[in-house]
Amino acid sequence: MPTFIKLFITVGLAMLLSIPVASAQISIPDMLEGVLPAVVTVAIKSSDVTMQPFGFASGTAEIAYERVLDLSNAHSSGSGFVIDRGGKKYVITNAHVVQNAVGEGSIVVYSIDQSEYTMKIVGGDSFYDVAVLEFVDPQPGKEIKTIHFREGEVRIGETVFAIGNPLGEYPYTVTNGIIGGKNRLLDGMTAKYGYLQSSATVIWGNSGGPLVDVRGNVVGINTRIGIKEMETQAFIQPQLNFALEAGVASRIVNDIITNNGRVRRAYLGLVLSQSYTDQCDFFGNCVWTEQDELPVLTGFIPGSPASAAFSDDQIGFPVGAINGVRIRNIEEALGELEQVRPGANVEIGLDLAGKIIPVTFKTEELTEANLATLATYTFQEYGGMQLTETGGTVEINELGIDLDVLMQLFGIESEGEGFVPVEDAGDVGNTILAAGIVVDNNVSVWRISSIKDLGVATRLAAINGFVDYVLPTADDVSVQRIWFSGDETVQQKLLLY
Repeated sequence: MPTFIKLFITVGLAMLLSIPVASAQISIPDMLEGVLPAVVTVAIKSSDVTMQPFGFASGTAEIAYERVLDLSNAHSSGSGFVIDRGGKKYVITNAHVVQNAVGEGSIVVYSIDQSEYTMKIVGGDSFYDVAVLEFVDPQPGKEIKTIHFREGEVRIGETVFAIGNPLGEYPYTVTNGIIGGKNRLLDGMTAKYGYLQSSATVIWGNSGGPLVDVRGNVVGINTRIGIKEMETQAFIQPQLNFALEAGVASRIVNDIITNNGRVRRAYLGLVLSQSYTDQCDFFGNCVWTEQDELPVLTGFIPGSPASAAFSDDQIGFPVGAINGVRIRNIEEALGELEQVRPGANVEIGLDLAGKIIPVTFKTEELTEANLATLATYTFQEYGGMQLTETGGTVEINELGIDLDVLMQLFGIESEGEGFVPVEDAGDVGNTILAAGIVVDNNVSVWRISSIKDLGVATRLAAINGFVDYVLPTADDVSVQRIWFSGDETVQQKLLLY
């Protein structure tokens, strides 16, 4: 027999044998029977437009589909799953599912037999889009099971299953697919780093549900679906689905549970930027064109670790590496800094004509005081405003900058276009109600009750090149904007870390 035929038969036989042997060890229906009782529907009964800154018995599958889940009184809904930490059950979901909830008792979950449980938020992280909930009343019943985050990395091509309640109408829907990509960076204001790409279809309502492997271990938290916007239309990409990978998610969840609801982050006091200009052709088609090839050291917050490590004459230098890893843009810089733990050393590589000059210093932990300092610095440095906090409100006071300069800072050509100076408008207050991003119908703003809250919202918004803040008027609200570049035709993405 020719050699190539022998080889073909050997390889083909090995492939055929490996698939049945692997699959024979695991029954997918049996695995799902064990996983489904750990999945819940998360419903929000009271919400606001602003968000918070974070044996022979019936099988479980049969119970899940016996009745129609009535969510007619819910303002919004998503999915979640139950884990155990120290003998206590918690529900894991996406921050965007619950961050609009207001008032006690506004968050409930429904288990596999449609029992209703009132929940409260332990804490969350808007950057990674993760929230942790705990049971308030009643305590979890026997029908609720738990599942575990997978230890070890998932591989490209692995089979995975997405479980959730798409559209809030089809609870315990299961879709399957494969892992098609790892460590994806996503655009948008939140959920940027550390995502798995899979072909297991998810859609609205699946958010917060588990992505599990063939053994029923959680490999990711379903977060987003791929959407391509073209002119006035948005096209859903059903084969592009993104889930926060288990390794990152497990660390975030552990931090939230053990650190008073917050994720432990390093604080450098570093300000990096990267600018893009708005280039338009003859027909009015405009795109943002890269102006800076690399992120630029733009400043450092007074009193921070970075302020002691860098000198003023280094401002304006390109940054080409972080901890020895080459970076090309703000998003990659953010991804590397997110891996730095509080109290660890960090190496920032300044790029001088292609030669990396390292600057190494020790980080601190990001605290509420650091966040307040960050907000104070940003609003004064880029908006010419002073912040004061009184009785659960944050007020702005201008620092004597004249109207023309302020309008240039806000990128406004005339007083009638979205900007009314506070001192000239008796019906506009100076209390910041919310801050974030307001672009057309895309409103992502966080309620502001402290300067620390403003720091959180500013960090999240800054990478878009501006921050919007909302002031009260006699009859409505007024949205103000700080363009970090001082020019609305230049997008200066800012990384405040």
